[in-house]
Amino acid sequence: MCGTILRPSVLLGRMTKKSLVLTDPAEAAVVNEIVVRLVGPEEVGEWDRLMIQHHYLKSATMVGEQLRYVAEYRGQWMALIKISGWSLDIFLLDSKRPLG
Repeated sequence: MCGTILRPSVLLGRMTKKSLVLTDPAEAAVVNEIVVRLVGPEEVGEWDRLMIQHHYLKSATMVGEQLRYVAEYRGQWMALIKISGWSLDIFLLDSKRPLG
């Protein structure tokens, strides 16, 4: 086994941990370099622009309290994550559909 990643998932309103076992060393090396971080105030404009460009609703509008995250691989933004009120949306930049 090359590596185990613990990722949170929402199950009946509670956070749980699920394990992902990677057996391919190359795959494990890539996953180990992925960083998920909070978007800084100076990056909000770019985050909004990408969300509008790639999201199927073509909107970055959120209501209530808001958190914006980005998943990066070697400094390149790969996925946008937004948390607004009670919602959680994850959107891959190279996809036409949201995850979760």
